[in-house]
Amino acid sequence: MTNPSPDVPEADALEQSLPVHDAPEDGLEEITAPLEADPADVAEQHLEVPDEDDRRD
Repeated sequence: MTNPSPDVPEADALEQSLPVHDAPEDGLEEITAPLEADPADVAEQHLEVPDEDDRRD
């Protein structure tokens, strides 16, 4: 493979020549899976617990 530009290293030139849409179908499933979290679990993660110094008795 010939380098298209003397300023571009061979690895970068090769990466630029690769097709953009070559991701496997399974990869999409891995990305969307965390979005299926239980809303109750997500709400629990966002509850603020006051520090002992901030508590009023």
